[in-house]
Amino acid sequence: MDLAEAHRHHLTAWFFDCRSATHVRIAGTYLADENLHAFYASIREGLPEHLVAAVRANARRAETPAG
Repeated sequence: MDLAEAHRHHLTAWFFDCRSATHVRIAGTYLADENLHAFYASIREGLPEHLVAAVRANARRAETPAG
């Protein structure tokens, strides 16, 4: 989740204000887009699914009030 948060901050710093909900939608393309899925899966089998799970978990963490 920390790496997912770092990625979200990278997108914000270099491209646009990437809020957690937007990050989840972007990560969803890693599963929905055949080319993106193939790219990440070529790095390591199961990587696209792992990345999406990490981004979703990070977004849930961001929504949870500290306490």
